[in-house]
Amino acid sequence: MGSILAVAALALLTAIAFFPWQTGRAALVGALLPVMGLHYWALRRSHVVPEIAVLFCGLTADIVSGGPLGFWTSLCASAWLIGLLQRPWAERGWKFGRWGFFSMTTGTVAFLAYVLVQIVHHPVGSAGDIVFAAMWLMLIYPVLAMLLRILDVDRQRGLCGVEGLQD
Repeated sequence: MGSILAVAALALLTAIAFFPWQTGRAALVGALLPVMGLHYWALRRSHVVPEIAVLFCGLTADIVSGGPLGFWTSLCASAWLIGLLQRPWAERGWKFGRWGFFSMTTGTVAFLAYVLVQIVHHPVGSAGDIVFAAMWLMLIYPVLAMLLRILDVDRQRGLCGVEGLQD
């Protein structure tokens, strides 16, 4: 059940990311929403999200945005991989520590986005827009993490075992 809810949450974040009413800086903040979900699951219970779901988030974003194939996929995969690398330390950490890990990840993903924008000349936004989006992601992460934690029913039942991150 946890896997279904985790993938459904990622699909919802990916869908919200590209709502047609979003414009300007808000669109960039929205486009990076799947990064939050991917990092959350990679840090806490990576086994409930298959790697194909990570690819799905990125490819869907690539297709919907009309940008170069692989742009959003590389950002989503980076957030996932960084979360996996941070996992050993996060299991011993505390909530503010995990927020700090997300902040480091967001900074890295924002820098990667800026570099990719320069390489492929994809009109995502200026450096200021990317920094603005990264700052907003850092601010709203605790709220999203709380919502995702509610969806993590297996963790709440104590079924996550060794893989799960205990709070």
